[in-house]
Amino acid sequence: MAEELEKDFQKEMERKQRAVEAQAEFVEANARIQKLKEEEKTRELEEEKRTLEFAQEKEKMSNLRKQKEEERFKSKQEVRQKLIDKQVEVLKSLQSNEEKRYQKQCEEVEQKAQVEFEEKEKKIAEMKASIEKSRALQVEKKEKEEKQKKDENDRLTQDWHQRMTVLVICKLSNHKFIEQGRAR
Repeated sequence: MAEELEKDFQKEMERKQRAVEAQAEFVEANARIQKLKEEEKTRELEEEKRTLEFAQEKEKMSNLRKQKEEERFKSKQEVRQKLIDKQVEVLKSLQSNEEKRYQKQCEEVEQKAQVEFEEKEKKIAEMKASIEKSRALQVEKKEKEEKQKKDENDRLTQDWHQRMTVLVICKLSNHKFIEQGRAR
């Protein structure tokens, strides 16, 4: 029985030894698993860090790209605005020139109309003056003719009176002469 006990003891020891070994293997396996987990966690953290850095870099590049696009847009807008301003100035200049040309044409038309009006007024005044002169000449001629007629009538009347007087005197003289001759 001592042998059996010894065997049992030996078995028990082997079993304990196996249990200790199994326990050691288990601890070692747990340690490996823990190490693997830590390594995995480290890899995940590094991966997460790289992903975060990549995202930050990507966002930085995106922001930089947006900034560049905004700068290009602003630059294009400034160029466009300068072109618009230049065109506005050109249009203002053209409009100003057009207004000046139109104003000049209006002034020329007004001046021409004024000259035509003045010439027309001058012609009318000349015609009136000519008509007045003609009327005055006609009145003067008529008055002259009437005066001549009156003078002629007066002269004829005077001549007639003189002749009649001479004739009367002659008749009277003739009658006196005849009466003197009869009386003689």
